[in-house]
Amino acid sequence: MIDNTVVSLSEQVGSLDVLKLARRLSGDLRALILVYKSPEAVPPPLLKTTLKQLQTRLRAEKVKLTPKEEPAKKGNSGGTGKKESRPEDEASSSSKSDDCVNKKQDSAKSDSDSEMQTSPAKSEEAKEPPSPGPLDDLELLDKTINELIEIVEKDH
Repeated sequence: MIDNTVVSLSEQVGSLDVLKLARRLSGDLRALILVYKSPEAVPPPLLKTTLKQLQTRLRAEKVKLTPKEEPAKKGNSGGTGKKESRPEDEASSSSKSDDCVNKKQDSAKSDSDSEMQTSPAKSEEAKEPPSPGPLDDLELLDKTINELIEIVEKDH
C-alpha cells in the first residue's frame, strides 16, 4: 500500500494541483514519514526524486501567492495610516476639555463592568480561530516535504 502511494505520487506529481491538494498531500506525506522513520523500512529511490519535483512545484506556487498578498498589505497600511492620523490629531487638540469630563465619568465605572464588556469579545475570538489560508497550507506541505527528504537522505 505504501509503495502504491509512492508510485502514484510520482506518476501524478507533474499534474497535481498543489494549491488545492496541499493539505491532503501533507497528510499523505506525514504517513510516509511515519513509515520511513522505522529502521526496517527502506524508501524507494523514486521517492526522493518525486519529493524534489513536488518541492519545485510547491515553491513555484508559493511565489505566485506571495506577491499578491504583500502589495495589498503595504498599500492599505501606507495610504490610510497618514490620513487617519491627521484627523485624530485635530480631534484630540479640539477636545481636551471634553477628555477631562470623560475621565471623571469613566472613573465612576467599576472594574467589573469593563471586564464584563470585554470578556464576551475575548471568548468569541477564542472560539473561532482563523482558518488557514492557501499559503499556510503550502507552508505546511513544504515543512512536511523537507522532513521526509531528510529521512530519505539518511537512509541512502
